[in-house]
Formats: sequence, structure tokens, C-alpha cells
Amino acid sequence: MRTPSQHPNIPMRIVFVGIIFFNLLAAMIPQNAAIAIWGEGQIPKTSAKSAKEESSNLTNNSTQTSAQAQATASLLKLPLTFEANQGQFDTKAQFQAHGNGFKFYLSATETILHLAKFEDTNLPPCQIGQIPTQSTTNVINAANSTAAPTPVTTSPPSAKQPTCFDPTETDGRVQRGVVLRMSLVGANSSPQLEGRNELPGKANYLLGQNPNNWHTNISLYSQVAAKQVYPGIDQLFQGGQGELEQDFVVAAGADPSLIATRYGGSDRLLINPNGELVVYSGQDEIHQPAPTIYQDLNGSKQIISGGYLLKGSKEVGFQIGAYDHSQPLIIDPLLSYSTYLGGSQDDNLFGVAVDSSGSAYVTGSTLSSNFPTISGSYKITYTTGIAGSTEAFVSKLNASGSGLVYSTFVGGTDNDYGFGIAVDSNGNAYVAGKTKSNDFPTVNPYKLKYGVGGSGISTDAFVLELNAAGSSLLYSTYLGGSDTDAAYGIALDSTNKVYVTGYSVSSSNNFTMTTNAYQSSRRGGFEAFVSELDPTISGTTGLLYSTFYGGSGDEKGFGIAVGSDKSVYIVGYTTSSNITTTSGVAQTTAGGGEDGFVARLNPLVTPTNQLVFATYLGGSQNDEGQSLALDSSGNAYITGYTYSANL
Repeated sequence: MRTPSQHPNIPMRIVFVGIIFFNLLAAMIPQNAAIAIWGEGQIPKTSAKSAKEESSNLTNNSTQTSAQAQATASLLKLPLTFEANQGQFDTKAQFQAHGNGFKFYLSATETILHLAKFEDTNLPPCQIGQIPTQSTTNVINAANSTAAPTPVTTSPPSAKQPTCFDPTETDGRVQRGVVLRMSLVGANSSPQLEGRNELPGKANYLLGQNPNNWHTNISLYSQVAAKQVYPGIDQLFQGGQGELEQDFVVAAGADPSLIATRYGGSDRLLINPNGELVVYSGQDEIHQPAPTIYQDLNGSKQIISGGYLLKGSKEVGFQIGAYDHSQPLIIDPLLSYSTYLGGSQDDNLFGVAVDSSGSAYVTGSTLSSNFPTISGSYKITYTTGIAGSTEAFVSKLNASGSGLVYSTFVGGTDNDYGFGIAVDSNGNAYVAGKTKSNDFPTVNPYKLKYGVGGSGISTDAFVLELNAAGSSLLYSTYLGGSDTDAAYGIALDSTNKVYVTGYSVSSSNNFTMTTNAYQSSRRGGFEAFVSELDPTISGTTGLLYSTFYGGSGDEKGFGIAVGSDKSVYIVGYTTSSNITTTSGVAQTTAGGGEDGFVARLNPLVTPTNQLVFATYLGGSQNDEGQSLALDSSGNAYITGYTYSANL
């Protein structure tokens, strides 16, 4: 059982894309229709219409699929943005910046860099009802607190160690990281910090159920200046993903030899033969390239010789060659940490949608950005979901991908994940995901309260709607029963009714199935579900349709689309050999292992007639369908992955 982001990346896996032609009138696949499946970089060979011919007819769902890589790349290329503190993080800091695997906090007296990366534990996933045992070795309980963290006492050798990982929260890796606290020695203790080059985007924090505690329309800047950190010397912060520039602007006649930075959280510093500053912290090394030192003289950049100068085991300054003291001097040390982060997945992007203007909307999860207040050396090793929590986020990028329009965090005090996203013609964003927070924000909900009462790894699904500015929740509800539930895919019909699919382990007596459900009870373990909600209606009448779909094994629904006739198409995976299929389809029996499946349901007819079409899609090994889209003719496009050579 895996979430869409947790598949092992081994060479045998290939990506497939399938084109399935549905006859909307006959309600089944015509006998001469083709399923085109091909690996990465291959051109499909099929008697059906070419992908180029069909691409012009695709709905927004397919645009989302094709735009995901582009949106991810755009996010990673965005410049570092600094948020002004409006109460969304600890008041000890005046600005913060964060990205994939890193967080910065800027205060009047220090710059704090928190780096995080993940390492494999080689533990198996916990099964239903099995609770992961928490390791008490080298765990720090500070991730959800702004108070100074207290290391948990090291356990004796006989103490229980983790035997499995929670598959609803993590992929089995542990997060490890380091916090560096960089302070200027002998500097002004209260320099003025100001944001510069304000950006058009805004940040929003819709966390918890009390709107009075939400923070919206937070200004973003590309630079932060600290003025007069030493007499005649300013410090300017700017950068990109994976690096931070900390320029020192030395006015004419000022003394650059005053500059000295202390690296709290380090064990020692070293200047290597390449002139790089190497910061050692435990088993980690962070390399800071040799600084660029220059003056702008007569309109040209004049490079000045110089480099780092150790002033102690944890302090460094600069040695500077001859220069014109009557002109300003720029010292440009670059703190680069991209090599440390490597493949860190501190932040995960799971879903993307594109509106008619080309703006991209993305959702995912990010580790809590709480302010680390521990002093001195700070080493952390903890399992995500035990010592750390994640927040769901929703971000909108402009059509060129060059900047954020908004970025909003949504969640409660425990783990929250955004998996699927859709956007309506007004620019309102709809998100489906899962939460362990009993204080997840709700607005006009179908289900007001967190319903989990099962095992320690249980979650509820959630569905929400954000306004076009990303600053307010128009609708937000829990969805699920008393055990584990999660929503992965989301789609809208022409009237902005919301359709979601995912999986549930909750029984039908507490995960409400409507009276017109195709399948009113679970037949196996994890069961796929389809639910239709009206976000304009609060209370139980807001659930318009809800049904399970599955067999005696496990099913998860990952992708969903809605046809013009309100038929609902879902794609996912199954381990069952007995899901209901229909005649005349591509594959009526299971292929082996995990198989993909595609099903089409019509909620507008009687339950016995609702299954319009259903087929397996798999070979003898593991296969999974993850996304689908419809064109204007009702043809469905499927994408996923396979380990099978005979798919």
C-alpha cells in the first residue's frame, strides 16, 4: 500500500500512458478500440487517433498531468523569497524563507539555517492496526514547539526499536538535519531589518479552526537588508533555491576587518585549498564557496583579491587585498547548501492544475516551519509523523512560472497532506487530501469533526475550496469514518460540484454511503471510494453521492474525471482478483500482483446499472494507474507505471 509519491525508483519500472476510447452511448469499449502503452521516450504505435490529434481536445485534467513537471521545475527555479513576520512564526525572527529541505530565519542578532534530508531505514510498512514503535534513541521533540527542545533520554539496549513505518505518513525514511546559527561578532545588537524589492505574491497561513489565528496577505520580498551591522557596513540577504547570498556592503572609509561571523551549531571550520569555507557539524559538511570581493569603479566590476580568514575554531572573517578605500566595497560570500540536501523531499508536490490563463496551481505537503530555538549545536534525527508534522500547502504560479501569485498553508496541529487539486472558472482552487489533525479548519462542512478512532496511523480525508486570492477558505470539510481514509483525486463538473476518490478502511456505518451507492459496504481491506459533494451546502445534505468500489483485496483510487453526462471515471490500483468488470473490456481478469484498474460509474441511474465500464489494466507484476483525463469525445487517457514486461 503506497501513496502516489512512494514508489521505489528502480530501473525495471517504466511509465505507461494509455488511451482508452469509451463509447458513451454503448457504455463500453468498442471491440476495435486500442489501448496504447509505451515507455518513457517512446512513440506509441496504435490504430487509434494519434496523441497529437487528441491532445487538442483534452480537458483541464490532462493539462494538469502535462503541466506537473513544468510546475515543479518552475517552483525550484523561483528566487528565494522572504516573508515579513506578521505572527505566523516566532517573534524572535523578523523574516523567514523556506524551500525544499531548508528554512531560513533572520533576526536582528543572527541568521538561522535549518537543513533537512532523508535517509532510508529499510523498515517494512505497518499493516492495518499495527502501530509503529517509536525509537527513543537520538530523537528530539522540538519540531512542533517554539520552546527549547529537550532531547529524549537515550534508551537502554533492551528498549523497543521501530519495527515498521507508518505508510500514511512517510515512505520509511528518517529525517536528519542540522541547524546553523550565524551571528556577527561584536556587531550592532539592534540593526534595522527591512524588506526590499517587494514581490507581487502573498503568503497565507490558514492553520487551525480559529480564523482569528489565521495570517493572510503576508508580504514577500526578494531581499532583506540589515543596516549598519558595523559602522558603515550593511548586510544584504538574497538568493535562490539551494543558496543564500549574504553580501556585506562596506561604505567608503569603513573597516571590513571588523566583520566576523560565528557559526553556532558547528563543530569546527576549515578553509580548504580551493578557498572554500567548510563547516563541519557532526557527520555533515557544508561547503561555502570562496567569496567574491569587488568594487564598481567607473561602471565596471573590479575584482579584489582576498578570501576567508579564520578568527577562531567557529569564527571567520575576510582577508582583503589592496582596494580603493574612497569607494564602496562589496564582499559577497555565498552559502550553498544544495549538495547537502541532495534528493531531500522535505517538501512534496503531489497535484497540479492549470487555469484558462495558464497559471498553475499546485498542492502538496511541507514539514512544519516552526522556529528552532535551541542554542549551540543542534543535531536532529526523527521519524516524520512522530517528532515532526507536515502542513498541506496550495500555491499559485503566474503563467510564465516566474513568480508566485500566492502560497497558502492549510492544516492543523498534526500531519496534513494535499494530494489532488482542481480549479474553477473563477480561479477558486479545490484540494483533496488527508489529515491527522483534529483541529483542521472547517468552513460550511459536510462533516464538522475529525472522525478517526481506529489505529494509531488513522487519518481522515478532507476537501476544501480556496478563494481566488488564496487568502480565505470558502469551504472545508472532513470526509471519512472512524478509521483510515484519504482522498487523492479531485475533479469538478460544469456546476462546480466536487468529486473525489481515494481509499477507506472505515466501515460503511460510519463512512456514509448514500442510498444510491453502487457498492454500499467494503468487501476487503483498503477500498476505493467515490464521493460527490456540493460545497454550497453545509451538513449531511451536502454529500450528494458516495460509494465504495473494490473486491476482497485492496484498492486505492488515485485519479478521477467527470464526463459531460456526469459519469465519473476513476483510476487506481487493486490487489483483488474479483473486482467487478464488464463485458467487452480490454482485461476482465487480474494479471498478478497489483493491477491498475479503470472504472466508469453513472450516479444518475439505479445502483445496479451504475457500473458503465470497468477493466483491469496490468501484467504479471505490479502495475498502477495514477491519473486520467477525458477529451471532448469522452476518450480517457491513462498514465501510471508498470513493472510488468507483459502489460
